[in-house]
Amino acid sequence: MLSDNHKRGLEQEARSVFGFFITKFRLVYLMLVAIVLLGTFSLVTLPREADPEIKIPFATVFTVYPGATPQDVEELITKKLEDKIDTLLHVRRYTSGSSMGISSIFVEYEADADIADNIRKLQDAVNETKSSLPNDANDPVVTEIRANDFPIVTYSLVGDYTDQQLKDFADVLKGSFEGIQDVSKVPILGGTVREFQIIADPTRMQNFGVSIGQIVAAVGRANINMPAGSIEIDGFKYSVRVQGRFQRAEELSDVVIATVRNTPVYVSDVTQVLDTVAEKQTESRIGFPEQAPQNTISLQIFKRTGGNILTIVDESKRAVETLQSNKTLPSGLRVEKTNDNAVFIRDDLSTLGKNGIQTMLLIFILLAFVIGFREALITGLSVPIAFLMSFIALQIQGMTLNGIVLFALVLSLGLMVDNSIVIIEGINEFMEKHGLSSRDAALLSVWTYKWPIISGTLTTVAAFLPMLLVSGIMGEYLSYMPKTITWTLLSSLFVALVILPTLISRILKNGGKKNHAAVRQGFMHRIIENRKEPYVRFLRNLLPNKKKRRLALAVVWVLFVLALAAPISGIMKIEMFPKINLDYFVINIELPQGSVLAATTRVTSEVEHIVAGIPDLKNYVTNLGTSASVGLTDAFGSGGGSSANQATITVNLTGKNERKRTSFEVADSLRAELNAIQGGIVRVQELSAGPPTGAPIEMRLTGNNLDAITAAARDVENTLKSITGVINIQDSIAESPAEFTYTIDKQKANYYGLDVTTIAQALRSAIFGATASSVTVGGDDVDIIVTYDNATFDTSSSLEHITLTTPSGAAIPLALVASLSLEPTLASISHRNGEKVVTVRAEVLEGTSVPDVLDEFEAKRASIGIPENAHLEIGGEVEDIQQSFTEMFYSMIVAVLLILTILVLQFNSFKQPFIIMFTLPLAMIGVITGLMITRQPFSFPVFIGLISLSGIAVNDAIVLIDKINKNIGNGMEFFEAIINGGTSRIQPILLTTVTTVAGIFPLIWSNELWRGLSITIVFGLISATLLTLIIVPILYAGFARKEAEGRRLGEQ
Repeated sequence: MLSDNHKRGLEQEARSVFGFFITKFRLVYLMLVAIVLLGTFSLVTLPREADPEIKIPFATVFTVYPGATPQDVEELITKKLEDKIDTLLHVRRYTSGSSMGISSIFVEYEADADIADNIRKLQDAVNETKSSLPNDANDPVVTEIRANDFPIVTYSLVGDYTDQQLKDFADVLKGSFEGIQDVSKVPILGGTVREFQIIADPTRMQNFGVSIGQIVAAVGRANINMPAGSIEIDGFKYSVRVQGRFQRAEELSDVVIATVRNTPVYVSDVTQVLDTVAEKQTESRIGFPEQAPQNTISLQIFKRTGGNILTIVDESKRAVETLQSNKTLPSGLRVEKTNDNAVFIRDDLSTLGKNGIQTMLLIFILLAFVIGFREALITGLSVPIAFLMSFIALQIQGMTLNGIVLFALVLSLGLMVDNSIVIIEGINEFMEKHGLSSRDAALLSVWTYKWPIISGTLTTVAAFLPMLLVSGIMGEYLSYMPKTITWTLLSSLFVALVILPTLISRILKNGGKKNHAAVRQGFMHRIIENRKEPYVRFLRNLLPNKKKRRLALAVVWVLFVLALAAPISGIMKIEMFPKINLDYFVINIELPQGSVLAATTRVTSEVEHIVAGIPDLKNYVTNLGTSASVGLTDAFGSGGGSSANQATITVNLTGKNERKRTSFEVADSLRAELNAIQGGIVRVQELSAGPPTGAPIEMRLTGNNLDAITAAARDVENTLKSITGVINIQDSIAESPAEFTYTIDKQKANYYGLDVTTIAQALRSAIFGATASSVTVGGDDVDIIVTYDNATFDTSSSLEHITLTTPSGAAIPLALVASLSLEPTLASISHRNGEKVVTVRAEVLEGTSVPDVLDEFEAKRASIGIPENAHLEIGGEVEDIQQSFTEMFYSMIVAVLLILTILVLQFNSFKQPFIIMFTLPLAMIGVITGLMITRQPFSFPVFIGLISLSGIAVNDAIVLIDKINKNIGNGMEFFEAIINGGTSRIQPILLTTVTTVAGIFPLIWSNELWRGLSITIVFGLISATLLTLIIVPILYAGFARKEAEGRRLGEQ
């Protein structure tokens, strides 16, 4: 028989919104069909990618000033631009690099700034500065840095063909790739560039009295097409135009430079004209295991924002196959995919997808044994329905299906079934014990449990939602997790309160399933009842004894303090994000500044020989004349100029399933072999998970005296080298061998009618060459370059014979107006917020703690000579850790406050919510224990797991205290009420914990990024659950007795 209270509840719920859906079941059917259709469409159309497509608050200002020294670039370009940038609002910091011919400024905005608006203002500020920049400098280029501004796949062309043939094949592929939807650009690397070169002969030029500037001007004037107007003849108008643009290199020979003694001087008289290719600044080649490398040309495919990486890569593969099948590309040409990001995405989708299926099966099997096959099947159906609803929400928000979203979906699997379990258990109880119809049982179950499961869901949401408060790149990166989990949990709540009761009320028509109940109770007795008696004896012995209760609490507090001591004392390593096992890593090679490409090639060949012997090697791609970085956070090293002293090797490994070692283990073993190479610095760099962050260790010395802070930076480097475990130490000091400096004699220059600017421009044109004009041949732009032969300036004295043309037309040697000296110089000058800065960066070996390294550095810091008016800042990953952990700690405080608010509303008490919140330190004990057992560091994902636990772990305590309150309200003796509450709630507490753990446990093996988070939740939840059954009764007995007795007497 139902109690009067239940009868009133049944009538109330029948008139409620949930009763409306149960009654109007056909509407629920329509909603279900709509959810399936829209959810499936959203799942199919959601873009796939490895990491979230985040908005990065960075921009660069890049200016080319051909031939200018770093000092000139700093004074004439960088400082002027920095002065304008310094006046802009919302700029967090800006860094710059001034190198040979290039100024690069890296601007970072505040996290909450409107990027589009601020980029526009930055462009306006740069435009205002243009008029004050040198005339020969190119216009500054402002570029917003985007998260998707990286190649999603690279194709390398290999075969027995000339460079020009490979370039032609690459052009064909480029045209095909650019036709693929959502492809933004397809740059070609390593290809040749056609060029018309006019090679000047200084001796013949001196004989004829012409200068290189006159040749440039003459060619520029001759290479022109111009409309001359129109004329009318016999009633018709005809257009008149002058045709002068060159079509062939040979035509340049007939250009008249000047007239000397009434005789025209042609280009062919003083130069040699060539139709050739530009000198290669970079070279690319590809190598395979135990083979010599071959020259290659590579094409990189970039995607537009929102583009589906998997679709683009599949379409590009089909494009290659089509061109090969129709013989557009010859059979002897190999097209190798050397860097396919779709592989990583497919791996993530596959791994997390398999984990999701495994999780669903584990939960289904568990529920089938505990609550029955039919109930487990219905609960299992609630999961895909809730997921489809979540996909609709993700689609509406414009999100993508990436690794974080998938992880959040799998993580929520173990959480979202709890609501359905509670409702189904309630329906079974009312049908079996009270003989109600399925409709009435569904209504009464919803009436009884809707507020507990709503509050339980909201506490879990409250734990994740404050993660949205984290700012910057980290906040953008993490935001996908709370958004996804919030939608899945709210969807599961909707399913549990609307969809499931309606379906069950229509599917189950008969009540009184006594036999089924007996079977379920028999199973539970074998599993649970045998463990209740020792638990009861333990509580009876503990609760009435105040000393024993205090001793138990003291033991827990000691364990909690010991757990906290592990990361604080340094016993446990602290890091931002772990290294991840990918299919590639990068080797950067750097020779002394000024080294020629041939010298770089020799050192690189030694590295390639070692790389070719890696057992797990698939292939490697070498780019000579460039360097690569695994992350971009400022302008450190971004100044380009001549980088002939640098090279990069991308080492592509076999698939994860085909090798026994991880990519970072391969890199570590290779690092020891490469250290023996002489002649250059060889750095092996692996990738870490997560968004872009600073280097693990970064020291910044700022001041006005560059020489002084440079010397101090050398001391910092030497100190870091003396610390065990520190690797890949590098600095922003780019020293050049020296520079030839011309000092102009202004009196002599004035005598010949020349000034410093005219002489400097003539000297730069002679050495660097000058672009006279350009032509279009076969649809390609071809530059016309006027320069001297490379052998012309093979000695310092040969520079003195450069010819200058005076206003009177006379030709004089440079030596008449300038003197030459050799001066030391820097190849690059760095600034940070307008101040000169030298940055020292370093990485650490696997297993080395960054805080330990910094502690040892601080102990040795006194030996470093920091000059006056200079400042040493320690940043890098430590900066990122401090900021991100601080913001996450604040979000955790917000989460706790939200949870407390929900609990106070539910229990109308202050003491009971604080008893419930005591489960958090209980979870911390298990977290640290689990991390120590599995040898995992205390990382940022671990911190995320702790915040997640704040919402998950409290649910068991909520269930327990709710039952104790009901027992006391029904008149049960105080200690008996507590003991009965513990014994009667063991099954739901253990069931929800086991389902959550079963849902998260497979994620431990998903990848390195989520391993720490999964271990945190699994061990923390197990610890919190087991200790909750002991500590919550103790706390309730000690702190809530007076309040409980007051409630029993009707006091508020």
